[in-house]
Amino acid sequence: MNIASIDIGTNAIRMAIYHVLGQNVEPKLLELIRVPIRLGTDVFDHGEITPETEVKLLKMAVAFRNLMEIFEVDAYRACATSAFREANNGLEVKQKLIENGIDLEVIDGDEEARLIFKAHDQLLRSTKNLLFIDVGGGSTELTLFENGKVKTSRSFKIGAVRILEEKVDPAEWVELEDYIIDEIADHDIDLAVGSGGNIRKLVGYLGRKETDTVSLARLEKAIKEIEKLSYQERLELLRFNPDRADVIVPGLKIYQKVMQWAKVERIMASYLGLKDGMIMDLIEKKI
Repeated sequence: MNIASIDIGTNAIRMAIYHVLGQNVEPKLLELIRVPIRLGTDVFDHGEITPETEVKLLKMAVAFRNLMEIFEVDAYRACATSAFREANNGLEVKQKLIENGIDLEVIDGDEEARLIFKAHDQLLRSTKNLLFIDVGGGSTELTLFENGKVKTSRSFKIGAVRILEEKVDPAEWVELEDYIIDEIADHDIDLAVGSGGNIRKLVGYLGRKETDTVSLARLEKAIKEIEKLSYQERLELLRFNPDRADVIVPGLKIYQKVMQWAKVERIMASYLGLKDGMIMDLIEKKI
């Protein structure tokens, strides 16, 4: 059977289609599509999804529905996160997407975290003390795991797009620092795992393998190197996508701050995310 997941995030939208043979067989990726629709700019600036972006979303819905028909998808799940949750007209746009063929769920932070952790089950079980740092366009979720179980977890309205749009309340940074110092910093953390497009792009920029870890010192050096380049230079010299070139420095600075306050020296990028957790959830429910 073929199944699909649609992740409507703050900085971009992703769709993944997999062929599944059974629960004990690794699913095969058939198609992965990333659409650069940045909902965060609309919502953080205007409080709602603008008519222009709504048109793009509806076109995307039709295109995704057609692709799922072509790939003969048997089941799918579509979830929207931070920006959609905060949009004043989110329910209205959600209904229009449903009418155009995408049965959308606007999920809360707890469900988002559950699905992301489902994609990382094996890693969580194999690492004693692990700090999971999920940096999105609109929010950052921190979760400390001890022996595979959640010790503490919290979400903050600090994200790469939100920083870019200068929409982060300074008090949110204070709360983030206080939370890390009070709840996380005293634990002996073996490894930090970063989820999100910016940390994955950093690994590519450094020419590292997916399984390599990056030191805090190298992360800080990379931030300075990228920050020196103009937006155009990041496009031409580093070959970043247009919607990555402007948010990567704000995004990496979130990881930097968290690692500094949590006293963590190394981070590994995760190449799994919400879309992968949705796939695993579907496999459990459909097979």
